[in-house]
Amino acid sequence: MKLSDYKAEIYQRFQVESVQALKENPEFLVLTEDRPLDWRRLESWQWVYQQVFGKSVPVDLDTLKKQCKVLSGKNLTQLKKEYRLSAKEAKTVEGWKQVLETLQTRQRGMINGVNVLTEFFPWQVFGVDGRTASTRDLKTAFRRLSKVYHPDVPATGDREVFEKVHRLYEHALTTVGG
Repeated sequence: MKLSDYKAEIYQRFQVESVQALKENPEFLVLTEDRPLDWRRLESWQWVYQQVFGKSVPVDLDTLKKQCKVLSGKNLTQLKKEYRLSAKEAKTVEGWKQVLETLQTRQRGMINGVNVLTEFFPWQVFGVDGRTASTRDLKTAFRRLSKVYHPDVPATGDREVFEKVHRLYEHALTTVGG
């Protein structure tokens, strides 16, 4: 779905015609009072959609594949083989959703072989060498993981894991040279 699709359904549900009218709707205010939303971003509309309709947000194939790769620390060929995806299944959203769900239930908190909820190995989590990593390398690795674990990411967001990854990032920044 596109941003305009989410907007249309949410406007219809609250019987309004603009963001301003939505912000003035008492029912909507209760729903979003503790949540800072950026109405220019698709993620904000997806979050509201999920809250209002209780439906999961559709995810595209490329996004699912990236999330599977990051979550497992493996490439797509390894994942296809490990989860026995046929050539046909590997081209479908449903095939990769099954892989992602399995990874999430089996490996909550596992990043690059480290359970961030119980272990403290920042360099391994970020996939960089602690002796040679730069601030830029860490920032890139942190952003890559944030795209998967940030609580606003509908399919894979996990507040607890994200907070641990953020702590690892802050610690690693204090020890990196440049």
